[in-house]
Amino acid sequence: MRAVSGGARPTASRGRAWRRWRGAAVVGLGALAVAVVIATTGPSAPAVTALVLLLAAAWLVSPLLYPRSPAWADALERSRATGAPIVLWKPGCAVSVRLRLALGPAGRRAVWVDAWADDDAMTELRRVNDGDETTPTALTAAGARTNPPPSWVRAQLP
Repeated sequence: MRAVSGGARPTASRGRAWRRWRGAAVVGLGALAVAVVIATTGPSAPAVTALVLLLAAAWLVSPLLYPRSPAWADALERSRATGAPIVLWKPGCAVSVRLRLALGPAGRRAVWVDAWADDDAMTELRRVNDGDETTPTALTAAGARTNPPPSWVRAQLP
């Protein structure tokens, strides 16, 4: 079930993309300003601390963390109601991050479930992958695909 299919990428309007990234961009510019201060005056503990905090804040307000992971039962209900695929992922999985980034704003229509955060989701992940915990794994009414291409996931979105 790992067939690769082609598909065109949807494009988001610039204004919509800017709204999604505005908070992260503003905080990121603040981090850049602190980095310039550090580079010109030499490292100081408060400046380095401010830089780290600003970078963490930029990451937290960016769309990279969203959508939030629902519980497995809630994900099943939402998927049945909307027809959206469920994508099982794990924090730190580079392939999952690549899929989320490749899908862009359209990826928010999928139901993203952190398999490490929910035992039932992990059980399902292992079941569809013959005992393996390989992520990302996309589940649809038609079946499951491990490491699905973004074009395939995009085609499954409502």
